[in-house]
Order: sequence, then structure tokens, then C-alpha cells
Amino acid sequence: MKAGVFRMSCIHGTRQFGMEDQGWVAHFAISASLGKPITIYGDGKQVRDVLFVDDLVDAYEIFIDQASGLKGSVLNMGGGPRFTHSLLELLAILEKGLQRKISVSYVDSRPADERVYISGIQGSVTGRVI
Repeated sequence: MKAGVFRMSCIHGTRQFGMEDQGWVAHFAISASLGKPITIYGDGKQVRDVLFVDDLVDAYEIFIDQASGLKGSVLNMGGGPRFTHSLLELLAILEKGLQRKISVSYVDSRPADERVYISGIQGSVTGRVI
């Protein structure tokens, strides 16, 4: 059986409808575009890697094409160290693109929130930056 395990990081892309806890890149972009306030849990310096969905699809296709050599693999799907952003950095990108300030409120961080998450993607082809 051609099977593998794909552990995905912060995937983002077109036609994504994000929520506060899932799809945070889309959630920030949609909220900012609509002029809705954004709540940040903690100081906003939390770092995540991001991967564009087209690059994830490319990785799936590579797996299918090379499955005999990769079957049973556990594969991390993320942008890796070169494609990281803090929440504050994403807000700055959005403000620059929208040419206006975004309404942001800060509340206490949540106990389960990681400060930094970057996928280990050694030997992989990384995605595109947002």
C-alpha cells in the first residue's frame, strides 16, 4: 500500500476560510480586509512557518510519483525556517497591503499556545512566502 503520514504546519491559500484557531493566516487576512478587529492571544511574537497550499499539493504529487521509495514515511509539510512569520509580522504585511491600520486587541496567552513552531523539513523543497 502506498501510504505515508503528512504532518502539516500552517497551510494557507486562496479560497480558505480561516477561523481564529484554524487557518489563522486566512482569518487575519479576511478580518483585516473586512475591517473587523483581530484578537491576539499573548504578545503577537508567536512564530509559525507557513506553506502555500499549491506547494502542499506539489508535495502530495511528488509523494504519489515516488511512493515506492517513500511509503511508510512521516513527512513534515511546512514552510520551514525560511518561511516564518510572527503574528505581528503578518499584521504588518496586511497593513502595508491594505494601506491602513488594523484594529487589534491583546488578551492573555492561552496555556496550550506554542511560542514557536517551525516544521523540520530537512531535505525538502520549501514553499513560497506569503
